[in-house]
Amino acid sequence: MRIIKLLTILFLVGCVHELPEENELYRSGGKTYKLEDLSSELQYEAFQIEKKRYEDLLEIVSKQIINDDLKSNKALKQKIENADKDISDLELKNYYQKNKAKIPYEFNTIKKQLEKMYVQSKIQKLKSNRLEELSSQKNIQLAIKPPLSPLFKIKEEGYPVKGDGRLTVVEYADFTCPICRSAFGEVEGFYARNKDKVRFVYKYFHRDNSYQGKRLAKLGFCAHQSNKFWEYSKHVYENQGKYSQLTTDVLAKKTGIKTEDLTTCYRDKKTEEFVKNSMKEAKKLNVIATPSFYLNGRFITSGDNLSLLEGLIKNL
Repeated sequence: MRIIKLLTILFLVGCVHELPEENELYRSGGKTYKLEDLSSELQYEAFQIEKKRYEDLLEIVSKQIINDDLKSNKALKQKIENADKDISDLELKNYYQKNKAKIPYEFNTIKKQLEKMYVQSKIQKLKSNRLEELSSQKNIQLAIKPPLSPLFKIKEEGYPVKGDGRLTVVEYADFTCPICRSAFGEVEGFYARNKDKVRFVYKYFHRDNSYQGKRLAKLGFCAHQSNKFWEYSKHVYENQGKYSQLTTDVLAKKTGIKTEDLTTCYRDKKTEEFVKNSMKEAKKLNVIATPSFYLNGRFITSGDNLSLLEGLIKNL
């Protein structure tokens, strides 16, 4: 803390004599250092700080906009006040099923907590919809801008690719990750809606280095060698956790690959090396969650909500 104070004082003193260049971080030995001069790891740390600041500021601004709107918007105020009224078991069960991958408890054991979560999600949706409505009517024009993530060169050669659009979307995913499974349908829909604009690249990153994660990543690589990766990924996600449905024999049958070809490829040292290299690159890019999505070399979002990515694609 003391060194941060000292550096800040030195910076302010320096500003009295000379204004810093745009995006300048510091000067040393006659050289000016900017964000892009940092290592990839430190660039990403800086981005996370700026991203958190932007999200916090955006939340504050959004609260103020809604608070101002509620002063005259009686209909919205009433909907928010009645959000906890007459909630049926069917509504709660539907909400539970939709979010089951993120809720590691049985429905009956957390029913009360689930009701609170559901009410908050309803209120949040009402507010979000109103913010979108105000924005679309051009009643709101935000001056704050989200920070750009660092620009990375991501290797694509040898990985499953579909589409030939001018925008490249890279997904880092794990076949054993529940959120990747829940995102699978979203990803398929996203690609179908944007296939004229994007080329989609799938890359492997099994977070906990589990046996099954590594095994399925290696078999995914082998399925790609036989041009059957997308059929393979569909079957694996639809049967996630059902490992009797994910044996080499079953996977070969479901994808139309010869069992011996799949087995030979799986045992090949090149397959092991390829998956290891994918992991190394993901760690270098600071991938910490799956699925994670990059657009033209810049990190955009992680998780199963692709609305931010889709919004960007529409405007490019």
